[in-house]
Amino acid sequence: MAWLRLSNRSLGAQFWVAGSIVGIFSVASLLLLLNQVSRQTEASRWLARTHRTISRLNSLGRDYYQHRTLLRGYLELPEGKRLEQARERGPLWQKGLEAVRDSIALEPDAQAPLDQVAKDHENWLRQAEGLTLNRPMDMVDREGELGYESELFEKTWNGIDALIDRFNRQLSVRDLEDKQAVQHTFAAVAVINIALLLVFGVVLLNLYQSIARPIAALSTGIRRYMGGDFRARVRVGYPRSDIGYLQSSYNE
Repeated sequence: MAWLRLSNRSLGAQFWVAGSIVGIFSVASLLLLLNQVSRQTEASRWLARTHRTISRLNSLGRDYYQHRTLLRGYLELPEGKRLEQARERGPLWQKGLEAVRDSIALEPDAQAPLDQVAKDHENWLRQAEGLTLNRPMDMVDREGELGYESELFEKTWNGIDALIDRFNRQLSVRDLEDKQAVQHTFAAVAVINIALLLVFGVVLLNLYQSIARPIAALSTGIRRYMGGDFRARVRVGYPRSDIGYLQSSYNE
């Protein structure tokens, strides 16, 4: 049996085998933990990037809403200050749009929806600016133009909202995946540690049977010999091991 063959080996061989087994399980457990740490680090970066993207999309939507509110306010009550304030929002939109583009640089699937939002915003801005330049118009035409402006506004707004929902869904899915990955990793580490404890117990039992117990028997025989029992002998359990050699030498 493999057990007996190991017990008949030298002490160095037994310790080397035991250490190797423990080392293999320890390294496997460490590699699993390092892999999980790497995954968690990447997940943290993705999480921070996604939250930043959502925050920037919210800022973009807020600036867009304020821009539209100022323009509609000017159309209802023409004041040069309102129009000036509204037009100051143009650069803010462009700055916010570039910030969002920077955030989604690693999200190629989100590029097209954002491009569509930018295009819809251009169409809305063209329509809204046209209304500010052509305020005196027939009531029917005015209502129609305002209705079209509202449609364009809603389209752009819904596009921004859809992007926010998209990233929020990704957060939920990623959170679930990360939790499952952590659970699987720690389950695997737990199994490895249990196996390590079992192996360690088996190794200790083997060392006890091949080293500790034979040494105790040899010590008893030596004490009996020193006490005058010159016929004292010990049983040689593993004759090929170092302890077995000592026992055989004593018996001779």
